[in-house]
Amino acid sequence: MNDEKVHEVLEEIRDALKQQLANQEKSIEMQKEQFLMARKQFERAERLNERAEAIQEKSANLVATGGKIMKVVIPILVVLIAYVSWLLFR
Repeated sequence: MNDEKVHEVLEEIRDALKQQLANQEKSIEMQKEQFLMARKQFERAERLNERAEAIQEKSANLVATGGKIMKVVIPILVVLIAYVSWLLFR
């Protein structure tokens, strides 16, 4: 009878170990899935960052071009306004 009890306890331990192993496998699988999701999110964030940098570079170029144009346009406008004023008041 003592042997039967030991055998039952050993079977329970074995079953518990099998269950623990199954749970660990599920946990590892979930960790793999989370890792893949994190990697995808990182890659997406990297792409978005690259797009944002490109947009900022284009914007900086537009601002620089606008500044150059304004350096030419404003003096021309001042001269034209002065000319029109001279024509009106002479």
